[in-house]
Amino acid sequence: MFEQDFVNLISRLARYSGEDEATGLRNLRQFLHDTERELARSRRTGENLRILVVEPDSGISLAEVVRVVQECLSHEDLFARIGSRCLGLLVAEEFEVSPVDLIYSRLESLTPFSMGERRIAHPDFLTISAQTLLQNALQVLETAKAEGGNRHIVWQSDRMAVH
Repeated sequence: MFEQDFVNLISRLARYSGEDEATGLRNLRQFLHDTERELARSRRTGENLRILVVEPDSGISLAEVVRVVQECLSHEDLFARIGSRCLGLLVAEEFEVSPVDLIYSRLESLTPFSMGERRIAHPDFLTISAQTLLQNALQVLETAKAEGGNRHIVWQSDRMAVH
C-alpha cells in the first residue's frame, strides 16, 4: 500500500509542478517552457504566433474569465495563469477567425479588461526567447492599465498600437 501512495503522490507533484492549482491551467514556468517548444516548432514550419496577456479590470471572478477564454481556444493553443489575475496565451495566427478576436469580443461583453499582445512573425521567432516575448506583452499590458484599462495594445517593435 505504501508504494501505491508514494506513486500517487509523485504523480500529483509532477502534475502540479507545471499547473496552477486554483485554475488547473499551466503555471508561468510551464507556459514559458511550452512557449519555447512552440517557438522551435514555428522556426521549422514558419507559422506566425501571437502571445497575449489578459487581465480583467474589474472584480469579476477569474474563473469566469478563464471559462470564457477556454471556449475560444483550440487544444493546440497554450493557456496559463501567469499572475494572480493575469492570464497568458499563445495562439497561432493561421485561423480564418482568430481566437484573439473571439476572446476580445466575448470578454468585452462580459467585463472591462486589458490585453497586451506581441505578434511573432518571421524573422522575429528565429532569435527571440519566450521570456522576452512575454515581457513585451506584459509591458504593453501595463501601458493599457496605466491608460485607464479596458484596452488592447499590441507591441510593434518601436511603437505600440492601441485597438
